[in-house]
Formats: sequence, C-alpha cells, structure tokens
Amino acid sequence: MKYIIKKIFFFILTLLIVVFLTFLAFQIIPGDPAVSLLGTEGTPLKVAALREEMGLNKPVGERFLTWVLNFMKGDMGISYSYQIPVSELITDKIPVTFLLTMLSFAFIICMGIPLGIYTSKHAGSRLDRLIMTVNQVTMAIPPFFLGIILTYLFGLVLKWFVPGGYISYSDDFFGFFTYLIFPAIAIAFPKSAMVVKLFRGSIIEEAKKDYVRTAYSRGNTINGVLYGHVLKNAILPVITFLAVVFADIIAGSIIIEQVFGIPGLGRMLITSIQNRDYPVVQAIIVCIAFVVLGSNLLADILLKVLDPRIKL
Repeated sequence: MKYIIKKIFFFILTLLIVVFLTFLAFQIIPGDPAVSLLGTEGTPLKVAALREEMGLNKPVGERFLTWVLNFMKGDMGISYSYQIPVSELITDKIPVTFLLTMLSFAFIICMGIPLGIYTSKHAGSRLDRLIMTVNQVTMAIPPFFLGIILTYLFGLVLKWFVPGGYISYSDDFFGFFTYLIFPAIAIAFPKSAMVVKLFRGSIIEEAKKDYVRTAYSRGNTINGVLYGHVLKNAILPVITFLAVVFADIIAGSIIIEQVFGIPGLGRMLITSIQNRDYPVVQAIIVCIAFVVLGSNLLADILLKVLDPRIKL
C-alpha cells in the first residue's frame, strides 16, 4: 500500500509541475494574443481594452492560481479564436484521438506480443532471422513517413480509402472507424517492432535462468514452461515499455492526424499554437500529460500486483 501511495503522490506532484511549466511557458514566449486577435485593427487602445477583458494585465501568479482553480472545477477557459468554452472544443475531439490511440495500442499488442513469443521459440531459425531483419527496418521508419506511404499506396493507388475524406463518428461510426485503421497502422508498426524485439530478448534471457531448468527437469513441455513460468516474468519489462509506448502513441497521433486530415486533439493543438490560442493549448497539454502520467501510474501498480518483490 505504501508503494501505491507514493506512486500516486509523485503522479500528482509531476502533474502539478507540468501544469505550472505549461502555464509559465506561454507567459514567456513572444507574442500577444490580443494583438493576434485584433490583427490590423489593433490600435493601442483596442489592444489595452482587449487585454483587460481577457485578464492578461493581471499578475502571472494570480492568473495561474485562477486558471488552476477553474480547471479543477471543469472550467478550462474560453477559446480566443472560437469564443466558446474550451471544454466544448476538447470534448468534441477527445473521442477521435481516444479511439485512434486505443486502436493503435491494440494493433501494437496484437502484433508485438505473438511475434515476440514466436521468434523467441524459434530463435536462430531462418524465419526468425527474416522476421528480425524486417523488424529492424520497421523500427527505423517514422510513423509520419509510413503514413504518407500508406496514403499513397492504399488511398491513391488501390483506392481503399479517400485521402482526406474523414468521416465524423457522429455521422457514420463504422465509416469513422474504418478511416482510422490506416492511421493506427502507421503509428503501431514501428512501435510493435520495438515490442517484438524487447519481448523476444526478455523471453530468451528469462529462459536461461535456473528455475526454467528445474521446470524442465520435472518433465514439463516447452510450451508448459513457456506459458506457465517464463512469460509471467518476461512480460514485466514489456508492461513498463508499453506504458512508455502508450505515451508515445499520443505524441505520434498529433503528427498522424495532420497527415491523414483527422480533426482530433493533435490537429487542434497545432492549429491553436499557430493562432496563439493559449487556453486551448494549455488545456490539451494538461489533458495529454494526465493520460501519459496516468498510464505510467497504472503500469507501476500492475507491475507491483504481478511481482510483489518490486520496491521503489
């Protein structure tokens, strides 16, 4: 219990640090949102009036405290560009990025775990060497480049989908789901290759230990030892890595959404940065940080459950 409490404490502390640094960053970088909004009509009097209206003339500490307290109550502020609550903008985009992330994660597990087990059982064979060679090349391909290749091959050449022809989940969920398959594959392929290599190595290393030889001496079959003893220990570093991968998927989705024209949180984040729409940017970054840190927290707790020997 002490382990979990400490992990939760560091989760909250880290999240608060991220929140503070995120807010501070937008107070330091050049540019004035009031000037950006007014454009060519931005006379000194109008800029001053708009800054007063937006609360930008208040001290940084006061603005930060107000923003945090409002955020904790669910009030993420008003978008500078759209003049509507940020929570409404984000709520509309969360299902898109969430499904893309979960679909990518599912592909990684479905491809990485079985291939890791298979290559470890047949380590050194011709097929294993072939798979690991392809695996090594796959790891080196950036998701955005793979996304461009998939768009050209399956979108323009084979006509399996219409590039840029995004379908909203509220209009046609099946069409929306199928459109996300290729972006999810573009994100998942390089990451699944990493999982294969890590899991294969972990299984092979675990199979060399004394308890495995003891299990064989008791008459257990290869599959019996593998699935009954080795995997539950070999999977531990993979779980930690999958938590990192999950965080990386969210970062990868920001770029992939641009490649495939998907109106998710990532695309909104880039657009809001360009428009200096700081309330939207801050809210998205904090939400992403919460998910990333939360996934690591869950991975730590799961590791503790699977292996009570783990300590801080």
